[in-house]
Amino acid sequence: MKKQTLEQKIIAATFICAMTDTNIGIRTKAQLMHPITEFTDEEVRLEAANFLGSVHTAKLKALPLQDREQILKEQAERLDFVL
Repeated sequence: MKKQTLEQKIIAATFICAMTDTNIGIRTKAQLMHPITEFTDEEVRLEAANFLGSVHTAKLKALPLQDREQILKEQAERLDFVL
């Protein structure tokens, strides 16, 4: 398999986090894990979560402080509504 682009890895990681293990094909797992060729389903799921976390963290650093605070405010409002 050739080297994957950032977009391909993000798509694979998002799909992996959204689906159950039985619905994830080896090609999708391999896209995320490239260049590693031997891995367990647990390693794939952990890498998907870690990878998406790092992507989102990098994107958030580019946002102004007031936008980051707004995200937290909106989450708090959702959680208050649920409780």
